[in-house]
Amino acid sequence: MLDQLPPEIFARVLEIAIETWGIGFLPPIRLVNSTCNNIVSSTPSLWGIIALQKHLWKVLEQQVAKAKQSDIRLSCPKKASFSRDKRFLRIFDSLVALSHNWVLAELPTDLLTKTTASSVRRLQVLHLRGSGQPSLASRFFDGKLPLLHTLTLSNLTVDDWIAGLLSPTITHLTFDHYRLDTMVPMHRYLSCLPNLYTIEFEDSGFPGVLAAGSSVSLPHLHNLQINNVYNAAPLLLTICSPNIRVLSMKDCSAAQMSLVFSDWSQPKHLPSQLQTLELSNVLTHSDLPYLISFLSRIPSLLRLLITYYEPESIYDGERALSNVLRALAHPNTNGDWLCSALIHLCLDVPLQLIDAIPIARARGNGEKALPTPVARLRSVQVPLCAGGTPEEASEFRSFFLNPVEDVRCMCLSCSFNVAVE
Repeated sequence: MLDQLPPEIFARVLEIAIETWGIGFLPPIRLVNSTCNNIVSSTPSLWGIIALQKHLWKVLEQQVAKAKQSDIRLSCPKKASFSRDKRFLRIFDSLVALSHNWVLAELPTDLLTKTTASSVRRLQVLHLRGSGQPSLASRFFDGKLPLLHTLTLSNLTVDDWIAGLLSPTITHLTFDHYRLDTMVPMHRYLSCLPNLYTIEFEDSGFPGVLAAGSSVSLPHLHNLQINNVYNAAPLLLTICSPNIRVLSMKDCSAAQMSLVFSDWSQPKHLPSQLQTLELSNVLTHSDLPYLISFLSRIPSLLRLLITYYEPESIYDGERALSNVLRALAHPNTNGDWLCSALIHLCLDVPLQLIDAIPIARARGNGEKALPTPVARLRSVQVPLCAGGTPEEASEFRSFFLNPVEDVRCMCLSCSFNVAVE
């Protein structure tokens, strides 16, 4: 079996294994057979995957000695408590001497300052987190920057570090556990990143007061991920990305999406190439009319995923939600259809299935569906069980070629294929 795998694929499997279980996984693998031993011997990059772990100092010393001719991918656990251990410091000093070979580093700031920007010029991927110690950024920056294309900043709000690392070479940027009192720094940061392709914000928050100001043009931005972010509107209003393809927002409280939809509906800011829109636990019922208006301007949308439940104002929420369902099921007064290219629809919302059946009738891919001038849905997910009767669920499914594969129920028992007595 192993002999049949191409060497480069087997080597990649071993890389993943080392990243998962550490270098201690490698010696036993060499004993399996001659193929395994030959792959390990002929793939020096395996020794360059270095995870700093306590109680493995001897193994790490041997690994560092074998990694001198390898590209080094270095990581240190987030909760490492051994940064002052003498054996660790000796090993890390050896790694600093090899910093010209670093291509990936996942480190706190206090360890990164043991090297310099000019000595890690080959560094392409950096995951940097605050160490809780005074900023020593000036020790690291010495006039030159590494050629980063991926940068993750976690628990780090020190401007010297953030501004110092940003450069036009970066295409992927992540802010994790990030808080701002004003959007001025973020505006400045984004202005340094004209070639951004993907940007992610995790577990962060932005000021509650919207400040007037110009947006930053990010013409190459295709992917924007915002997860567990408080008050995302100031951030979204700062970004002008007409070529964005994916906007995914999950668990964002006080998002003020009505403001975002209004602003992004303007010709200057309209993301007319948007293909995937995911809004999970982001919307309120007052946002839904603005969502409909926004969607009417995005004919290229292929995937729409909405998770929405607002316990307050049930009546208003149901009425606003019914308007969304109606807009997806029927053309407007001008004969135009909302999201005419849509092929994947997920609505994890408190709907009445009887209100969603017209969507299946108008957009289903089965013979019973109406011949409307819109794309046929290839997959749809709705709360079939919670939203209606078995008869209504059967009618909904009847408009699809493969009622089992094309239509999925959102309830937990159906997701696990468990029959409910």
